Amino acid sequence: MAEKLQKNSIYDFNIPMIKKPEMIRLPADVKSKLRAIGAKGIAVIRFHDDFGPTLSYYTHDEDSTFIKVLKDNPSLTVELSILAKYAKEIKMESGSLVLIEKIHDVDKFGRRKTHLVVLEIRGKQRILPRKILSYIANKLQRSGLSKSTLVRALIEKTRSRKSRIICR
Repeated sequence: MAEKLQKNSIYDFNIPMIKKPEMIRLPADVKSKLRAIGAKGIAVIRFHDDFGPTLSYYTHDEDSTFIKVLKDNPSLTVELSILAKYAKEIKMESGSLVLIEKIHDVDKFGRRKTHLVVLEIRGKQRILPRKILSYIANKLQRSGLSKSTLVRALIEKTRSRKSRIICR
């Protein structure tokens, strides 16, 4: 009996209420513009009423370290949620920087839930990535935490003439 409970991930238990994290496929021009500002990956972590913070959507480059670890280790979402109470960014040992934006929501019982949008970046340039992350978080706050809202926000922001993203 104990052998059956040893699983590698919460998703291995096939609990119908938890969906596996879904990888987002972005158009090539959006990917290249995100790379131009140093973005390695983006993730949306939703607060599930029964299971706490869970990774919902993500996209990442080959050189992403944090988003890959986040995808492979569901318990990291809990640690990240705790860190997000006190920090807006995390400097990783790998050299990556993880920017964090919070989205607040109230459930049907009036309890406050905090969802997260994280952006892993390379380099020290934070201003434009922070603006893009803030824009995405605001869109998700207003329109819901859906995959389509995230993709639309990324496309709108990267294709906008005002975004000042220059691809080389």
